[in-house]
Amino acid sequence: MASQSSRIFSSVRLFLACLLAFGVSAAGQRTVILSQDRARDQRDDVLLASPEETCTLGLSIAFPPMGQSESLFAVPQNDKVGLIDKTGKMVTPPQYSYIYDFYEGLAAVRVFSKFGFLDETGKMAIPAQYSAVQSFCEGLAGVELGKKWGYIDKTGRVVIEPAYDWVANFRDGLAAVRVRKKLGYIDKTGKMMIPLEGRDPFPFSFSEGLAPVRIHGQWGAMNKAGQIVIPAQYPNQLHFSEGLAPVMVDGKAGYLDKNGQMAIPLQYRNASDFSDGLAFVNLDGKFGLIDHTGRMIVPPTFERVQRFRDGLAAVEVEGKWGFIDKAGQIVVPAQFDEEDCSGMGRGSTSDGLRFSEGLAAVILKCKWGFVDKTGQSAISPQFERAAAFSGGRAAVMLGGKWGFIDASGQLVIQPQFTSVSRFSGGLARVRIGDKWGFVDAAGKFVWGPEKIPRCIACYFLPPLA
Repeated sequence: MASQSSRIFSSVRLFLACLLAFGVSAAGQRTVILSQDRARDQRDDVLLASPEETCTLGLSIAFPPMGQSESLFAVPQNDKVGLIDKTGKMVTPPQYSYIYDFYEGLAAVRVFSKFGFLDETGKMAIPAQYSAVQSFCEGLAGVELGKKWGYIDKTGRVVIEPAYDWVANFRDGLAAVRVRKKLGYIDKTGKMMIPLEGRDPFPFSFSEGLAPVRIHGQWGAMNKAGQIVIPAQYPNQLHFSEGLAPVMVDGKAGYLDKNGQMAIPLQYRNASDFSDGLAFVNLDGKFGLIDHTGRMIVPPTFERVQRFRDGLAAVEVEGKWGFIDKAGQIVVPAQFDEEDCSGMGRGSTSDGLRFSEGLAAVILKCKWGFVDKTGQSAISPQFERAAAFSGGRAAVMLGGKWGFIDASGQLVIQPQFTSVSRFSGGLARVRIGDKWGFVDAAGKFVWGPEKIPRCIACYFLPPLA
């Protein structure tokens, strides 16, 4: 009976781990496209999300782990996880229950019920002694010891004594802390900069000296002294970038400055964050680009747009996609399709339309190929599917199987895999049926293929598309 209970517990633990892994991977794969049509884009009345964070609240949880460093790769064996290098040599034997994502050179590990941290050589840098931990951010990590939370530095030294019921990561030099139902903010010495009060139960990080606050369902902003500098009167969370924050009032979007003054009047259907002095806005159902003064740099002519990446942004014109530069010049004419003939398109991939290593995967007449930044065809459309270049390789599908090409379009790893990841640190995860492993840039297996339970295989190796 005890053995049966143990098996049931292990199965439940594995199922929960897989669910957690799915949540993490799914959250990381969303491509944000601004659209004029609510049916095509559920975020039409919501402003663009804030830029990606460099560290995360809590831990990224997956089993086997989704994260890795540029030199170490996580592998599971017998319900434990270890680390190999790019040659397949076992650097850290499988001995941990979990290895979480690396942040600032350290990865949290779980040993039975305790947590510690590994460095990027695979050695235990901070012994597993904490009941719970958070990832490192701005040089410090929250840790729970004796049912209270404090902070340690990267040597494991306690720099802020455990005294709180809960803590958040540091952002912009401050971190939210909670004592019972009261929330305050401390600096890196542990000094209480904003006193404990009964604020919103979920804290928000500081950015450009301000943090969003929510009062009675409305949003405003406070400074690092805890003073409300922008009254809570807006329906959307305020996020400042380059000194301005998009706001929505009565269905119209504009921009606030840090004094709470309307710097760019409410007139748009939708508005994005500023980046490199520019922001996309929707006026009368079309997207254009404005500068910090609100001057229209690029007239509203695009049906949908994506963020600038590597100096170019994908735009839709009359149902076709192309690219513009930051002057608004069309450098790659709008001629590419959103979906191939199977109905599989950009919304199902984490890539979106973007350049990577000088090339972008595009769809033309049902086939996938690659163009360069001048709009010239670099690799003719011939593939059933394709993903962005990474590490000099791009995953492509032929005959229902994944392989890899180089920048010339040459197949360097023949299509044979059920699913693949991108190359990172010289290796890619690949899956063949119910077996998986790591291959190098020549297609040689450096680890595996090993048979693992289907649930783990699904979420450790999420398909590119």
